Amino acid sequence: MQGIESLIPSDLIGAQLTIKLNTKPENREVKGILLALDNKPNLLLQNVLEITKDDDGNVVRQRDIGMVSVPFTTIDTVSASDVELETMVRYRSQVI
Repeated sequence: MQGIESLIPSDLIGAQLTIKLNTKPENREVKGILLALDNKPNLLLQNVLEITKDDDGNVVRQRDIGMVSVPFTTIDTVSASDVELETMVRYRSQVI
């Protein structure tokens, strides 16, 4: 079985992602399902929850924002749960 290193960005379409944004001084992240990405790569997410945290990591605001395009230049990190990643690796190994 192949590992996570075998995944390419398009393999994550349909996965629930957490994206930390480089929007200092605010600590913001968005969580949503990856629908598509373009060649920049900007990410299109649906069912998005935007979370703002203070410097200690405490949530100070949450809001549902539906669908959003996240510009590549605002992305600090992208993560997915271990379950999501294992599912994607398993699927990719069956397809290839």
